[in-house]
Amino acid sequence: MQIDGALRDSDEVITLVTSNSLSSPWVSFEVGAALGLGKRVVPMVEDLNPSQLPPALLPLQSVDARDLFRYLAELSKRVKPADPAI
Repeated sequence: MQIDGALRDSDEVITLVTSNSLSSPWVSFEVGAALGLGKRVVPMVEDLNPSQLPPALLPLQSVDARDLFRYLAELSKRVKPADPAI
């Protein structure tokens, strides 16, 4: 599936932010596209302080990658289940 289709079909978008991805134009592009579609975007930070996030991500509630399982438990309560027929 193309990225734009996946973004449209998503309930929430998680973007993994690392020291390497900070300089990636694709991360900024995909986050901008998700925000433009009105999607909830969650920056998941690995080995970074949330204050190091790019300006566009600073106002968003970030999650430490070490808290992945807690985040997934919370996510499962918020989003609708996938249609198994798809």
